[in-house]
Amino acid sequence: MQNGAENTAFNIFARTVVKQRRIPFEVESEQEVAQKAAAGRFGELMDEIRADAQRRGVTEMSLDEINDIIRETRTQMRKEGKR
Repeated sequence: MQNGAENTAFNIFARTVVKQRRIPFEVESEQEVAQKAAAGRFGELMDEIRADAQRRGVTEMSLDEINDIIRETRTQMRKEGKR
């Protein structure tokens, strides 16, 4: 047998479902929660990278210029035996 508080809680829930035509909360799997957290962290990291690029004055570099620097760095690292 339900007590008064349970009955009231269920009635509020039922009215909300009817009014909104959906359950009044989101259901997510642990994987979805983890993916949202990872996406949020990725966005934060991208913001940090953009800010760092702006501080260094390299926001206007072309992809070719970036690739040239990467290639030069890799060549230098091979010469130094770091890779």
